[in-house]
Amino acid sequence: IRDSESQKLLIADTTVVSVSGKIFGSYIHERTDTIVEPLQYANVIFKNVKTQAVLGTYSELDGSYHTTIPAATYQIEVQF
Repeated sequence: IRDSESQKLLIADTTVVSVSGKIFGSYIHERTDTIVEPLQYANVIFKNVKTQAVLGTYSELDGSYHTTIPAATYQIEVQF
């Protein structure tokens, strides 16, 4: 017996994207020199604008990061 009013069709969007980059930080050395270096072990946070879901990764020794996340619009935050 089928109750057409109670049947629902769910379709999941499984599209994912690969996100990568490199994070740098800078500081002033001896009041004159600005030093720019890779930022190691920084948290990289992706907050989905629509669902508010939060995903994240961290940067490696060279400041690089890489992750795969569902395709959407995100706010990106770096914490150190």
